[in-house]
Amino acid sequence: FNPEVNHHPVDMKKNFVIAALIVWNLVVMGLFVLVVIRSRSSSNDRSRIAAAVAANTENDAMQEFTFSAGENLSGDAAPQVGGRGLAIAAVIDTQTKDGVIISQGGDWHGYTLYVQGGELFFAVRRDQTLTIVPGGQIAEGRRTITATWTKAGNLDLAMDGRSLATGKAEGGIKITPLGGLEIGSDSGGAVGPYKVPSRFGGIIHTASLRTTP
Repeated sequence: FNPEVNHHPVDMKKNFVIAALIVWNLVVMGLFVLVVIRSRSSSNDRSRIAAAVAANTENDAMQEFTFSAGENLSGDAAPQVGGRGLAIAAVIDTQTKDGVIISQGGDWHGYTLYVQGGELFFAVRRDQTLTIVPGGQIAEGRRTITATWTKAGNLDLAMDGRSLATGKAEGGIKITPLGGLEIGSDSGGAVGPYKVPSRFGGIIHTASLRTTP
């Protein structure tokens, strides 16, 4: 305090009011910034939650894929089948020819539908264990083949709407195989007991795969 300076009471009160206003403005601005930050954070959180919900919804939904003869998809591009039920359908003309109709995976995990020695087979691998469902002799001509592999491990092979045989694996397909999906061959690690690439000698008109949660 400087005694030589004349401290007028009104000036001191005015200065106090100005200082109080400055402090109040700073507090208000700080709260505003805090609210904006919290709002942005909440918006980001909501976006992340929405994306996660959408992903889970997609995983919980039935998915269906249609393929053309000769199609070859890498492991990343192939359907994500791990932990899901599978239903395969193919319309073929065997012309008494052998070979793979559809395959995905390799000798650790995967599935394959093939003709060998004039007989139809559905084979699956789970932790390297091979389970084969034999469908018997397949007549020449246009045929609709279906095969299913449930999450419980139940296997079914049918032709033209008639069940040919059933089987049982230890469970469903555990993971999506690293090996890709092929229509009309199996050129990677063989899923079934045949020599790669085991190209199908008949005609594949259509092939499809449906996965269920």
